[in-house]
Amino acid sequence: MLKRDGTVVIVGAPATPHPSPNVMGLSFGRNNMAGSLIGGLTETDEMLPLSGALSITPDIERSPKQGINAAHERTLKRHVTYRFVFEMASIK
Repeated sequence: MLKRDGTVVIVGAPATPHPSPNVMGLSFGRNNMAGSLIGGLTETDEMLPLSGALSITPDIERSPKQGINAAHERTLKRHVTYRFVFEMASIK
């Protein structure tokens, strides 16, 4: 799906191991594959306006601070699909 001389960048650690890429497809298209656990500040500055323009939002679970113990237990049991976001308005 990449154009000639394109690059696939995998950011973050996947929940399951990524399958091996089609090496022949990468080679014949003169494509590259790269990875990073985090993006840098420059990449973040470029990504945020694009995400806003395309209405790309994160998948999160919101919780008041009073739910932090339950969130921790769910995390330990691996019952969390997305990230928890604790609502600052509930912290007093």
